[in-house]
Amino acid sequence: MLYVFLFTGLGAQLVFAQTNQISGVISDFEGSLLPGASVLEKGTTNGVVTDFDGVYNIEVNEGATLVVSFVGYKTQEVKVGTQPTINVSMQGDNTLDEVLVVGYGTQRKSDLTGSISSVSSKDFENQPIVRAEDALQSRSAGVNVSKNSGAPGGDIKIRIRGSNSITGNNQPLVVIDGIIGGDLSTLNSSDIESMNVLKDASAAAIYGSRGSNGVIMVTTKKGKSGEPQVNLNYFMSSSVVPKKYDLLNASEFVEFAGAQSSIINGGADYQDEYFQTAMTNNLQLTASGKEGRLSYYLSGNLVDQDGIIINTDYKRYALRSNLTVDLTDKFQIGLNIYGSIEDSHNLIDGGSQGAQDSRGGVQAVLGWNPAVNYVNSDGTYNLTSDYGSIMLNPIAVQKERDGNDVTKSFNSNLNLSYSFSDNLNFTVLAGSTQSTLTSEVYNGIPDGTTILSPSSTFGSISSETYQLSNILTWDKDFGNTNLKVTGIYELQSSTTKSAGFVASQYIFSGLDDAFYLSELAESQLVNADYETSTMDSYVARAEANFSKKFIYNRYHAY
Repeated sequence: MLYVFLFTGLGAQLVFAQTNQISGVISDFEGSLLPGASVLEKGTTNGVVTDFDGVYNIEVNEGATLVVSFVGYKTQEVKVGTQPTINVSMQGDNTLDEVLVVGYGTQRKSDLTGSISSVSSKDFENQPIVRAEDALQSRSAGVNVSKNSGAPGGDIKIRIRGSNSITGNNQPLVVIDGIIGGDLSTLNSSDIESMNVLKDASAAAIYGSRGSNGVIMVTTKKGKSGEPQVNLNYFMSSSVVPKKYDLLNASEFVEFAGAQSSIINGGADYQDEYFQTAMTNNLQLTASGKEGRLSYYLSGNLVDQDGIIINTDYKRYALRSNLTVDLTDKFQIGLNIYGSIEDSHNLIDGGSQGAQDSRGGVQAVLGWNPAVNYVNSDGTYNLTSDYGSIMLNPIAVQKERDGNDVTKSFNSNLNLSYSFSDNLNFTVLAGSTQSTLTSEVYNGIPDGTTILSPSSTFGSISSETYQLSNILTWDKDFGNTNLKVTGIYELQSSTTKSAGFVASQYIFSGLDDAFYLSELAESQLVNADYETSTMDSYVARAEANFSKKFIYNRYHAY
């Protein structure tokens, strides 16, 4: 009887629930009517849209809440009382008024016609990010960020809406503070104010074929008004191999191999010997502020990262100075200077070795005889074994490897901006990017073996890029209509030089500083290359916004 009473009471409540007929007008904060605005009863699927005059009529339950929304305005919730008429004045959504950096200028987010996503410093602040590329991972739709290897300082692959070429380069174009052809790997992530990703043809059209894989626009931080700010950030993290392969131990291997095999010097777990717990230390120091007409942002960064493979590590040192001076109310000058040094020690990509190289690697770790310790009691190495992998002992090889890739980068740009009027501005951007990569690798083999002689490899690549951009912008509001015309004349030149050698079959073994005695090698191969290019371009862009509803863009490049 109790259950019957409860269900009967519930049924009566549903039958006699009261409803209210609500009507009203939806407009913006200036009083303009908003046709097509959505009016929804919260928590239900009961909803309507306003007519051409911004008028709505809806029947809702007593005590309901109306949810009113319209593109470009903040969603509002209104509690329904006893009044039959509810008029709502919508407030603009500031996120759509956000100004984004695009090619050679800026645009309001609400005016964009191309596909652009934005990541600001607030999206990744106070997070342990070592590489600038990591800030894009899982924060920008259509952008895939993946590491080519687990090595410290290893290359990071970025693909915007997939790969566009089977044989060509699929990396996006990087533009840092207006300078084309930047390198994200050299950047200190704490220096980044925002990263805007231009993903489709219309968004990247102004860069021509260079933007075919997408464009990443990076804006670094500037000094702001207020009290001077000094920030010191430090974080430490660790990396480990999450799980070892379940391999035979020394006793099990001897039992499997038979009576002819034996445990030598206690055997070894080669996975334990080859891998280690890798620590990462990241120290960042910044100072920013504005004094009178001078605004400044200064930063320093130190990254010290161990690899999960023994005898591997990565270090980066970086300094930045961003200065802006308002010489007059119309004339502004800015100077950005950035330098970094990256040092990758024994960078290892993958575990396989070349056909002509029998030195061990990750591949050898998984197949080497665990009954044979990598080192004898007298300190000499056991380089080979009659059982297991035919490659050289991976522990000995890794301990004797000495490879250093050092990248030195120096970027500078000078920005001059003069406003002839509120509508006409002329900007000159002059910048240079200089980088040098030096690779020195020495693969040593301990004394007492003729299995494979030591070898050394040297390579050096230096590049210089200079850019001069002249940008004239006319921007005018005519009530509900906005017109913006941009003209650009740009010069860009680049020079790349490379040289290197490979030396093998050293006449003498066990030499100190053998890398610098390559002339003692019987086999020597030398190579060199030189490449230069220049680009002279004219670009025009026109943008028209009619009543904030119809937007027209036009590009011409020569």
